[in-house]
Amino acid sequence: MFARIFEYKFNNLEQAKVAANHCSMELGDKIDKFNIQSLSITIGKCASLSIVAKFDNNSDLQKFERFALGLLQQLRKTFTFKEGGFPGVTIFNYEGEASLERIKVN
Repeated sequence: MFARIFEYKFNNLEQAKVAANHCSMELGDKIDKFNIQSLSITIGKCASLSIVAKFDNNSDLQKFERFALGLLQQLRKTFTFKEGGFPGVTIFNYEGEASLERIKVN
């Protein structure tokens, strides 16, 4: 599984909250378009924002990265923040709530 991790450190928690809301709306609407398999957006109390998007293949990741560049430009015009992050390959991932349940058909 391929992943893209974005890390942003804002000047204050209020800016991080506004940016997280904006990113949630923008990225949440694009889950089907970019075949996003997993999307996690997290705010830290130190005014940090972390976004992790996972994909089944590198092609979907690359399409998403082109879109994400435009989203990053929007954030840069609105906020002052430090940025980091990287593309990578998921080595280990566990999500307890993503378990498969069996449906019995009669």
